[in-house]
Amino acid sequence: MLDASLRTSIEKFFRIWTNAFDSFDSEAIADLMNVPLTIIGRDGAIALTTRDEIVRNFDLVNDHHKSLGYHRAELSSLDLFATHGPNLVRAETKWSFRRKDNSLIYWFRMHYILADYGNGWRAVVAVNADDAHEV
Repeated sequence: MLDASLRTSIEKFFRIWTNAFDSFDSEAIADLMNVPLTIIGRDGAIALTTRDEIVRNFDLVNDHHKSLGYHRAELSSLDLFATHGPNLVRAETKWSFRRKDNSLIYWFRMHYILADYGNGWRAVVAVNADDAHEV
């Protein structure tokens, strides 16, 4: 079980995360990622080994989100689990992507390994836990 202050700090991290994605700010998104970053999805795993690679990756992600009419993300579920040591946490999330009129684009689950090595929480690994569920 995680203590309340740890949970609060991770909830704050995901509020910053959501704001960065909602503003399509690849630089701010990269600030929330560890270098290197591993992303695992239905097409396999990619390792982003520099900050520039992370920014370029999220430039593409942001372009895709814009093409869908993305306006904002909604974190509807956040479950946290202790891992190996006080500076690592596994976060299981459920996200909904919404348009400006609040209609649902789709929802999906992501799992993250988060680490705090003294400079705040960062995603080390991001795993797409399932396919997007459209309405």
